Amino acid sequence: MSPHNTNTITFTESAWSMVHHSVTLQPSEKRETKVKLGALVSLYRGDPCPARLRNGFQPILQCYADDGEDSRVSDKPFASSCENRTKVGRHEATSIGTVPTFRLPTRIADSSTSISRDAACALAACPPGLPSGTVNWSSNADWNKFNASITIPQGTTVVLDASPSNAVGVIRVNGVLYILDGTLSLTTEGIVVGPTGKLFIGTVDCPVTKKVIITLVAGATLGTDAYDSTKFGVKGIVAAWGGVIQMFGFTSGPSWTRLASNALQGSQSVQVQQPVSWTVGDSILIASTDFSEVMGPSDPIHKKGNVFPDQHETRKIVSLSSDKKTITLDSPLTFTHWGQGIERAEVGLLTKRIVIQGDVSSDGNSIGGHMMLRYGTHLIQGVEFTRMGQRGTVGRYPIHFHLARFLWGMNVMVTDSSIHDCYQRCVSVHETHGVTLRDNIGYNTFGHCWFLEDGGEHGNAFVRNWAARIKPMDTNPLLLSDTEASGFWISNPNNTFIDNAVSGAFIGFWFVMPVQPLRLSAKFWPDLNVMNPRRTSLPPNGFRGNVIHTIYQDGIQCSNMESDDLGTMTAGGCDNMKVPLVFSDVTVYKTRGPAVWTRGCSPSTWKNIIVADFGRGFDAINDQTAVNWTFVGRSDNTGVPNTNIGISVPSPRGDILPIGGVTHYDVGSGLTVVDSTFINFTDPNVPYGAWAGSTNGPGWDSPPNWLSLNSTMINSNAVAFPQWFGDYTFQSDGILDDGVKGGAYMVGLMPAFAKMPECTYKAAWPGYQCNWFAYGYSHVRLSGDSIVFTPEKSDTTAYKMDYTAGAGVVNRFSKNIIGMVPMGSAVTDIHFLQSMTDGAVYYNGMMNGGLYEILAFNTSGHVFQSFGGFQMTLGQCTKANSWAIFSVSYPQNTTFRIVTTFVSIPAVEHTAVGSFAELNWNTHYYNANEQKLYFLIASDSDQWYMTKGGGEYYYKTPFNSGQYTTIVASCGTNCRRAGKATIASKPSSLPIAVRHDLYEVCLTGLNEAAGTAFLQFYPSYRNTGPRLSYQLYHNLKGLDYAFCLAVNDKCVSAGLTENILGVSWIVPLTRRLWDKIATGGLYLMAKSVTKGNTLLSGALAMQNSDGKVWAPADGSEAGGCSTSYEVLPIYNGTSKFNRFSDAGSYKDDDTSSVKCDGRSLTFINTNPNLNYIFGFSDMNLQPLASKFVSVEFFAKTFTPNTAVNLQMSVQNIWGGAYTSVNVKPYGSNYLVDDEWSFFRVPLSAFNTNNQFHRLTFSAASDIMLGNPGFSMSLSQVRFSTVKATQYSMSAKEVTYTGTLKTRVMSTCVQRFLLPRIEAKISRVWAKSVTAVCLLNLLNRQKQMIHQDDILTRCIILPSIFGWLTSRSMDEPSGGFHILYDHRRRYLKDKTDGKSVPTASNFMAWRRASEEHQKDKEESPPTSPHPRWLEWSRCRSVCRSWRKVADICFDLSGAISFAAGRRYSISLLLQIPCFDPTENNHRPLIEAVCHERHEHLKELLSDGRAEPTSRGSLVLLEAILRSDALSVRLLLEDKRVHPTDMNGFILQVANDIVHQQRTQENTDIDRRPSEPNGLIRALSWPLPVIKSNAPLLTQMKVMFDKHGDWCDHRRHMPRRWHVHVALSDKLNHFKKLSL
Repeated sequence: MSPHNTNTITFTESAWSMVHHSVTLQPSEKRETKVKLGALVSLYRGDPCPARLRNGFQPILQCYADDGEDSRVSDKPFASSCENRTKVGRHEATSIGTVPTFRLPTRIADSSTSISRDAACALAACPPGLPSGTVNWSSNADWNKFNASITIPQGTTVVLDASPSNAVGVIRVNGVLYILDGTLSLTTEGIVVGPTGKLFIGTVDCPVTKKVIITLVAGATLGTDAYDSTKFGVKGIVAAWGGVIQMFGFTSGPSWTRLASNALQGSQSVQVQQPVSWTVGDSILIASTDFSEVMGPSDPIHKKGNVFPDQHETRKIVSLSSDKKTITLDSPLTFTHWGQGIERAEVGLLTKRIVIQGDVSSDGNSIGGHMMLRYGTHLIQGVEFTRMGQRGTVGRYPIHFHLARFLWGMNVMVTDSSIHDCYQRCVSVHETHGVTLRDNIGYNTFGHCWFLEDGGEHGNAFVRNWAARIKPMDTNPLLLSDTEASGFWISNPNNTFIDNAVSGAFIGFWFVMPVQPLRLSAKFWPDLNVMNPRRTSLPPNGFRGNVIHTIYQDGIQCSNMESDDLGTMTAGGCDNMKVPLVFSDVTVYKTRGPAVWTRGCSPSTWKNIIVADFGRGFDAINDQTAVNWTFVGRSDNTGVPNTNIGISVPSPRGDILPIGGVTHYDVGSGLTVVDSTFINFTDPNVPYGAWAGSTNGPGWDSPPNWLSLNSTMINSNAVAFPQWFGDYTFQSDGILDDGVKGGAYMVGLMPAFAKMPECTYKAAWPGYQCNWFAYGYSHVRLSGDSIVFTPEKSDTTAYKMDYTAGAGVVNRFSKNIIGMVPMGSAVTDIHFLQSMTDGAVYYNGMMNGGLYEILAFNTSGHVFQSFGGFQMTLGQCTKANSWAIFSVSYPQNTTFRIVTTFVSIPAVEHTAVGSFAELNWNTHYYNANEQKLYFLIASDSDQWYMTKGGGEYYYKTPFNSGQYTTIVASCGTNCRRAGKATIASKPSSLPIAVRHDLYEVCLTGLNEAAGTAFLQFYPSYRNTGPRLSYQLYHNLKGLDYAFCLAVNDKCVSAGLTENILGVSWIVPLTRRLWDKIATGGLYLMAKSVTKGNTLLSGALAMQNSDGKVWAPADGSEAGGCSTSYEVLPIYNGTSKFNRFSDAGSYKDDDTSSVKCDGRSLTFINTNPNLNYIFGFSDMNLQPLASKFVSVEFFAKTFTPNTAVNLQMSVQNIWGGAYTSVNVKPYGSNYLVDDEWSFFRVPLSAFNTNNQFHRLTFSAASDIMLGNPGFSMSLSQVRFSTVKATQYSMSAKEVTYTGTLKTRVMSTCVQRFLLPRIEAKISRVWAKSVTAVCLLNLLNRQKQMIHQDDILTRCIILPSIFGWLTSRSMDEPSGGFHILYDHRRRYLKDKTDGKSVPTASNFMAWRRASEEHQKDKEESPPTSPHPRWLEWSRCRSVCRSWRKVADICFDLSGAISFAAGRRYSISLLLQIPCFDPTENNHRPLIEAVCHERHEHLKELLSDGRAEPTSRGSLVLLEAILRSDALSVRLLLEDKRVHPTDMNGFILQVANDIVHQQRTQENTDIDRRPSEPNGLIRALSWPLPVIKSNAPLLTQMKVMFDKHGDWCDHRRHMPRRWHVHVALSDKLNHFKKLSL
């Protein structure tokens, strides 16, 4: 606010003097005056008492002009007396001397007056003028009689002018009752304000500043409401429908604030954040900032636990400091209350000027007073409610808005009030809409405090309300949930919750939305389409700024929701909300359970939230997204210890349990946490982890079911798994990018993971971090009514089952277990487990593409017979392309009935086949010799995906609607084995239906983009034809990308239909694409849809161990525009028949893409989401000549990167039925893609007797591809006399010539570099002999099986980058000698002296040997490494880059090569694994050597290229090379500390200057001598300078005389960069000398 701003204040009808502005107003004069905002305005009464002004009396009122718009506020006349009357209005007051001052804080309005935050002192006479004929209460003697019934009739105004000496009966107000400012008390059985009545306690301009107390006592009933027969009960203040109750207590200062600093135990004062204008003697409340109260082992509500005290404290004010921020208390604090950072205790005022209370006897029976408000313009301000509420009686609360319905625009509110020490609730808003509750305190009451009752309530505002120590209603609860009382009970989210606080409750905010409003509200909202609270969302920004702490269970819960009128709580489901809920800027701390537990608020986004000191941080399932959270595992607020080791933990029992920042219920489906920070998740006594798996015990699902990307860990462990059923820990099934850019699975101690090369055991979790599995894994369950565990009599061995997983042992967690053992393994080699005890069925794991035997056993190791009947159910989140083969032991002569049931297609009964090779998704095979049943389960038919995520990161979770396979064996309960239990042998090959080639793609890109893809090529998937399936994982942000298979940066496949992280789907397979897959050279590439730049790419690397792949076995037919056989044209540049399209348009003469005739016929589909039909009509071929036996055509999709499974249909006559044929088998390319393909379809397939009326085209229905709409071009459509060829799409095995990948590489450098290098070599230097040699080396490298990457680092990286970045193909890298000697010494030091060059010493050995025999071609040692032989063959050809290739050192060396060359260093710095650590100064030196300043900037800006202690060498190099800019860049980088070498640097600089002066005749000799002497002095070592007192004295003198020498260019040495270097040190020594 600018200080010169002014506002207008108008005073009327009274004489005033504004002495601070030299303004005097005469009696009855009206004047406007301009007042500076913020100025102090002192107001004096003028006539009739001017003498008081002259005698220096205090002003009657002072106030500050506050900010706001200009306004005119009219005053009512003051009384003519000269008493020092305090005029307050509804302003916040502070004291100036002994006179109160006032500031208008916020907008408060009633139906007749609107006063905004003005730059004015809104003044009026107090007491207010009352209507003539107003009756004084005291004038009616009957109204002072004990138990008198009092009625104020309509049209009568009464003022309570004195306190009745007796308790009266019920007061019925049908007129108007005023209780004005004064010290008054009234004891009554109740007050009923009728439809025409009004009750005013204080007024809007004259609030109560003294004390008005109304005490409610038991007595007569208050009657019913004539509007709807609502009962008013007893002992209450009630406004009937249409009545008005307004109470205005004077409010001074904020209702509540927070501590500004810690208030320590024993302290007798507190410091608060805001100035308060509270009064000495007032009671205040100080919140607990520790964990919540625990009542003890016998407490039935709080689940038992060790006694832990409630730490809320009330005190009285003894004094206030002058700045109103320090409050002195009447007694010391019993507990410490935190007041730092995000954890600050609330401090609030309980004492108010108006008191509504129950009588003292209320404490004995918990039946206090109550207030009920129906429809009317009610306003409650500055009122204290205590001993209110009637325990166990519905509708009897301290304040109750009861069925008041729509109050919008009526300014109905409760503000600046306190509700404390009550028996039931705080404020209930019941089927009422449009109420504002603001700046209120609810303390020490029972049951839910701020209460939205039935679910229909909406449009209400809860702003800055505080719920403190809300206790469970353990006797006579109104709702079942009142035993777990919440601060805010939210039955409908369409209300506003801003800047509220909860301290001390079972649950902070409880979202309990029923499906439709309950109880009395149900009759108002019978239609679910109109009111469904469970599908209703928060208003925009409707939940923000709330603070929750000291909670027994959940800070925020949105899980258990109301299901009936009793308040029975049931689990809320997923995907409830029509519009996602958004919660923001919330702080939660000190919760014994989760800070946030959400299951039913789905979907929802939780952003900018801080949680600290919790049992669990974010506990969620079902589409919950956390964005930009800060998780603090343990803050400095340690609290009161509750353990036997003297620390404080969340557990009520003091148990030491794992504490996780993020946990998830069950499988966590849809949970996303991104861009978040985890702080202090480490402790020597408590297992802390940023992630902590499931809160509901073991379970499985198909990841990713949750996602965490872009997390920041500060002093934090990544994972701390909880333990379930003993030592068992949950498989977390999610993606966590801790240390793995792009993410990896985070899984628990399932035994299988210990045996998988993809997994790394993390002892601290304990659990496994697994790279992406080649096929993914799925959720599977074995169950059935006929499962009987019958001990196996043929094998009574007590096997010692191998449950070991890492350092932990998996507890079996139930007596009877179903295990999965890989085929070919021992009986004891259990991989996955499933519990089968007490009806609890926990999901088992299934690695897709796995082969398992199902084995039942118990915890003692004894096996059971196989089951006579059971079901195998794929979990609800199994992905497409998932399959596994299972075996079960059954005795000979057993017969089987196996049926797989789907949702979208009919059930399929599996037929028996004679061999394992014939096994398919609809067959089974029994091997009589092994006595094993084999069956295959696969998912394809019922899968669909849901997009999850948020904060720019998205992923897809699959949903399977219930596929299951039922197996019934004829042996029933007697399926006894013939002998010992065995596991089926591992088959030598897979069944034909699932044989495949496997490819992996390492995806890399800029800005840490990364990912992995797996592709499986099935030559005959399910015996139906070839399929290319894929699983895709990546960390790309947003949704602006599209994937395709590519060659040379050009898509050669249709775009991937599903391309968000986590999908498993298929690529439409054409013959052209299959050829490219089989021959190699393909990349998977992602490009921005809007910008077109490449975001990710990587080469397909084949992983088959035999080096062979499946290739097309069919021939191909290209077709021709002209033919040697007879045809009948349908379209040959012009159409011979009518064209039609159900939608869109067509072009007869499209020249944009031509195959034949110079034009094509193109059909344009205007809606790509719908499959429209187009083609030729009115052909009237009745019949077509029999010599024509086929229809042939060329086709291509009009849209790039699309492929369509084409279907043709024929209608033989007008109005006749259509016959359809899939053309896929009749074209050698199978599908129509964006290149021209030829198809020839037999006419006999249409079965129309060669009759044609219509010939149409559309997309064929496909389970995986669907039948999307498309646009297509046709050329040379014709009937032909040549028979059609049917392509079987058969396959043959061929040797693969593309990229091989026989192991998972241990570094992404190799995967990132090789494809790009190969592409560049092929594109730029393909004809070079050197390039041929290098390509040969690259291909060999790809095929090598090696245990580490030393050879890649030592040969490939230095060789390639040294060569690519050299100035010339024919010369060694320029400037290389600078590093040559240093590296040679480094390698000498590193050699281990062994004669055989092992994987780790090969290049060191190679380098050391060359030092002794530089010009000799030595022979390889015994048992040479294959790389040695390869190198020897290439040496003679690759002379031009030999030196580069010979040198091996750390990765920074490769950067050094690039730093001084024309090739940009940016590429290397973008490689995630390229970490120039130990020798990081080298690339800096190289950049300096070649004055590559841009490269130097890039290196310095890259956090990994830190110069550390070697920075002095870089600086020295820059000085030696006279490179001023490099010196400046280095000195500006705070990490370049010359440290112990600064003396040496300065000496070198001095020598340079000295040489210049003696060797050149320049002006250097005419410079002052002393500064040059100073340079020489500064060249001394630092310890010498520090110890030389005379030198320091001399330096001080020189600094004083020549301190600005550095600033004058004419005095600078010619090599002025030397002085730049020195100036930094001069300043240092100047400070030292001073």
